[in-house]
Amino acid sequence: MRLEWIKLLTNYKILKKGQVFLFGKNGVQGLAGINGSGKSILLELITQIFVESSYQITKENYSSNVGFEIKYSLYKDYMINSIINEVGGVWDNEERIIVKILNYHTVFQLWISNGIQEYEITNVSYFYVFFPRKIIAYSSGDNEGISGEIYNFKLYSMYERENTTFKRNKKGEVIDKKLLDLYNDLFYYISNKTSNLALLTMFLYNSNHVLLLKEYVKGVKVKSFIVRFDNKDINGKEIAFDEKVNFLLEELNKIKNKECIRRYGFDYYTYTLEENAIEYPIATLPIFEGFQRLYDYNNRKIRKRAINNIINSDGINKNSLVEWSIGNKRVFELLDVKFCTIDNQEIDIKAFSDGEYQFMQIIIILSIFDGNNNLFLFDEPETHFNPSWKAKFVSVVKNILDENSQLIFSTHNSEVLTDLYKKDVISIKQGEQRNIQLETFGTNPNIISANLFEKKYTISALAKQQIDKYKNKINETEIIEELALLKTEIENNLGDSSEKLMLHIEIQKKVR
Repeated sequence: MRLEWIKLLTNYKILKKGQVFLFGKNGVQGLAGINGSGKSILLELITQIFVESSYQITKENYSSNVGFEIKYSLYKDYMINSIINEVGGVWDNEERIIVKILNYHTVFQLWISNGIQEYEITNVSYFYVFFPRKIIAYSSGDNEGISGEIYNFKLYSMYERENTTFKRNKKGEVIDKKLLDLYNDLFYYISNKTSNLALLTMFLYNSNHVLLLKEYVKGVKVKSFIVRFDNKDINGKEIAFDEKVNFLLEELNKIKNKECIRRYGFDYYTYTLEENAIEYPIATLPIFEGFQRLYDYNNRKIRKRAINNIINSDGINKNSLVEWSIGNKRVFELLDVKFCTIDNQEIDIKAFSDGEYQFMQIIIILSIFDGNNNLFLFDEPETHFNPSWKAKFVSVVKNILDENSQLIFSTHNSEVLTDLYKKDVISIKQGEQRNIQLETFGTNPNIISANLFEKKYTISALAKQQIDKYKNKINETEIIEELALLKTEIENNLGDSSEKLMLHIEIQKKVR
């Protein structure tokens, strides 16, 4: 997956109609800009583009209020290879295919290209093949613009999956209900609750990525965890779990030390692991998908009227509305996870610092979704990192990220950008992409801050005020003895900085 460009055909928040956003060719791309510049909104737009495209395919008589053109490339994986010969053209010599989508009100068109010829895809069942395999969004806070659209689509797809009314697409064909599951499985928003599920998934199983985690969070393993089940929907009807959940339940059943207690209409399961982790090899994605699907089943505890109200609400935190509507009536909940150190000292999730927890989240998310053609959208993922981890962020990401997937992240941090070339940095100001004049790779973070984040000085406001006072005193005196005293005072009161050096130079000029 490589996003190449987006062109807006309508306004989107502060991003104006006609704007074109260009992306680099490498797997890691940084969006840089000050607060309010529009960098997070660009991440929201990318999410919205694929949500709107999914609505166009799965909704009857849908008219989109977000108009766009988008161009990206995909690695030719087994799904693409399985149908590409039916499209026509010559594809054998190409490792990647180019995809272009046009979406404007009721018009939705998708083309693929081998770089020479372009072919329109008209078979609705093929559209999914030319989308990213997974779109994984993460925010250090709760970015409502990203999360809200994903929650909306998941609620819509669940509601329509159970709806017995047949609906038709723009060609008059009956919309296959199975398509809803396919597009629902495209989108993942990693909230605090689902990140705990990802954390549990990762530490249950030994892998190379767990070893990488232990380099930063020493000697952590799962000791026990407690989950609660109630497989009834809001109307008391038993839910038939799908194959993803059933696979997970089969795997959990292999844990020998477990206990089940029935209380207040819920089944409480306590799993205790005696070893460091489950030793037999297994892919972590199916396990996490099972947990995620169980978490999504909680939406079955929401009444249909409330679902419609959430979907149609505007400017309100969808996650909070969903959580409030479900309340304590959950199909599934992870109640507790206990970790321990290599010397069996018990710790829980709350024992991790914000930085440790966020660093683990990043590594775990990238590790679980380890595969071709995934698109990761991270909003300020390094907020709580210490300076050392910020400096390692891009390096760690590139070490884990599949070479045929892409991560686009927003940041305020100049230290992170020193590991990206300017062709992989998208500078956003007042909703527009701006040219970057300096090369960012290997550049002093202070220089990047001055150019991309409008930081004029290498020091903060109070220190700047004090330096300005010293500067005024220097300008106001010609007496050598007073200048000598000022020099001593400056040396004693200020730490090293270019501004301090400039004060000494000004004193030296006057002494001469």
